[in-house]
Amino acid sequence: MKFCKECGTELDEHVRFCTACGKENTPTEDKVQPESVKRNQSPQKKPLSKKTKWMIGSIAGLLLIGFGIHQFLSSYFDPVKELKAMDQAISEDDADNFINNIRFKDAALLDKESYFQYIKENEWHSVKSQFIDILEMDEAKNYQLNQPIFSENGEELFTVQKDSVLLGLYTTYSLHATPTKLIVTTNLKDAEITIDNTSKNLEDTGPKELGKLYPGNYQVSGSAKNMFGDFDYKEELEVFPGDTMEIDIEFPGETYTFDTNQGDAVLFANGIDTGKTLSEFDYLGPIPENSDMELHAEWESPQGKVIKSDILTIQDLGWYGFSFYFDDSSSEGEPETKVAAAELDSQEPEDIVLHFREAYENALNSKDFSIIESYLKKDSAAYKELKKYIKDLKDTAYDYDFHSNEVLQMEEISKNKYEITTNEQFTFTNHLNEQTDYDRTKIYTLVSADDTFKISQIDYVETNREE
Repeated sequence: MKFCKECGTELDEHVRFCTACGKENTPTEDKVQPESVKRNQSPQKKPLSKKTKWMIGSIAGLLLIGFGIHQFLSSYFDPVKELKAMDQAISEDDADNFINNIRFKDAALLDKESYFQYIKENEWHSVKSQFIDILEMDEAKNYQLNQPIFSENGEELFTVQKDSVLLGLYTTYSLHATPTKLIVTTNLKDAEITIDNTSKNLEDTGPKELGKLYPGNYQVSGSAKNMFGDFDYKEELEVFPGDTMEIDIEFPGETYTFDTNQGDAVLFANGIDTGKTLSEFDYLGPIPENSDMELHAEWESPQGKVIKSDILTIQDLGWYGFSFYFDDSSSEGEPETKVAAAELDSQEPEDIVLHFREAYENALNSKDFSIIESYLKKDSAAYKELKKYIKDLKDTAYDYDFHSNEVLQMEEISKNKYEITTNEQFTFTNHLNEQTDYDRTKIYTLVSADDTFKISQIDYVETNREE
């Protein structure tokens, strides 16, 4: 081995100049490097391989990426960030973004816009404060269960649900809205109730759960029918937080009392057999408002003859309700009516009026229009007025005591028409046993009908009373 005398670099045997320092040098034959050179020369470092450099770079990159992912996930799962987004949606009146941060049950009804407005106007300040308190307490005590958020009236409005993700490295907090159970009662069976686009049939009058709703405003409509007609209902319902909310849906209509002298008579509505006797009803109705329904009853006499009551509408109501009365005498056939007519055949107009007055006293006290019916022209003004008047006396304790009936004048208006002026005196006793004496002048108009004369009109000329 040959070395440069100047710097000690190992040289080839045939090299004249040192390849390290360039000094012309006669190489030495010493094969051992001088000690001085060995002490001054640093050991040569072996360079890193490409594989080692790639591995080091990959590890550094993965660490950097992992740190970035951690930062991103920490920000992504930061509950305060979500709360800030909801607060911004409130300030910007952005219902969609606000709703997107809340969990709702699919089966419960939600009107997004009215729900958002309700929370914004009534609850948000308190909700935000309670949410922050829950986060702070959870950080200190590490809660495991769901935590409630209450409305201003003390009802549960939300629950804050805590969940762990990615093997517990991160924690999420989700806001779950609490719905209200709606309980409904109605005044009609088999009612179809619709809230927004959701419908449900209520077989009974309730109470029954209709469904669950979140706070807000909803359109409620309903339809129902009974033997007396069809009913409709519409209302705007405002729902507030709470476990349950009860509403009573009243379809508009009226119920009416009635009286009858034949409880086994069958009721007909608009000419259709209801299949029920009058004794099976406590009242009639509900009947729809402004109904033009016609009611009558049919009774079969012991002789098998079917007798119809008068056809009644709402306009025929008395103070006691509807009246379904049947003439018991008609069950024996028609001879009695024919006899009455025959008796009238031979009478003069003034005699007919006096006989009418005698029968009228009996009709008033027995509340039986049929007693005077044969004296009156069918469907005339007198017929209709007296029929209604006597009907209105049903269930009263009134008493009439006729003292005198005197014909003052008879005037022949035409061959078939007479006017009879009378003076009538009687005492009326009311239900309090208070008496009033009457002295009354009337004019009866009689017209020819059924081969006799019948009363068609009664006019009051003068009335004096004394209590």
